[in-house]
Amino acid sequence: MSAGTSEVQENPQGGIPRWLLPVREVIFGKQNERIEYFMDSYFKLPPEGRTAVVAGGILFAILLVIGFIGIYLSALNGLQSRLDESFQAVNKLRAKQVDYAITKKKFDELDRRISNVTQSLQILSLLEEKAKSLELQISGNNKTDKASSEKDFIKGTLLADKYKATRSEFRVSNVSLKRVIDFVVAIESDDKLLRVSDLRVKGLYQNKLFFDATFAVDGIELKK
Repeated sequence: MSAGTSEVQENPQGGIPRWLLPVREVIFGKQNERIEYFMDSYFKLPPEGRTAVVAGGILFAILLVIGFIGIYLSALNGLQSRLDESFQAVNKLRAKQVDYAITKKKFDELDRRISNVTQSLQILSLLEEKAKSLELQISGNNKTDKASSEKDFIKGTLLADKYKATRSEFRVSNVSLKRVIDFVVAIESDDKLLRVSDLRVKGLYQNKLFFDATFAVDGIELKK
């Protein structure tokens, strides 16, 4: 008996949750006096007034339902738009993953090639050998450890973490233009990734068929 009395005291409003009680009191009144007031006022109205109140109530309910449906559809459209954007982002990400895989494969191949070429490369020695094969004499050898900024083709790339660009400058004296061209072709056709970045040819006063040529050759070396 005491247990049943306790339950009634804890929930005196017939199963209504406690957090809804203040809302119920605001709408209907503590003892449902607002409902009684509205009902009394309604029955005091003439028939035309009652009809207008009922019609207004029905119209309000319809508008309320339409409003809720509109809000629901708007939220649904917003969710659909976000889902579409997410699918598009996923598709773009997948496409970028494919591009990344292809680019990485090409970069790894380039890295392996450069590593194989530069593993035991001595640029000046190689140039001297090529000059000797063409019966040319290199003089004034001057090798810089790092190429100038405008010629440093590795700077700002991923290769810069492992390799460095170098420049070798030297002069060949009393040589014909054909020999100069043959030397340039021999340098750049080699698989050692060398290129002639600067070439200056100066004529000789005593012999118009021979020249002094100054070369600048850029290459790649492993960082030490």
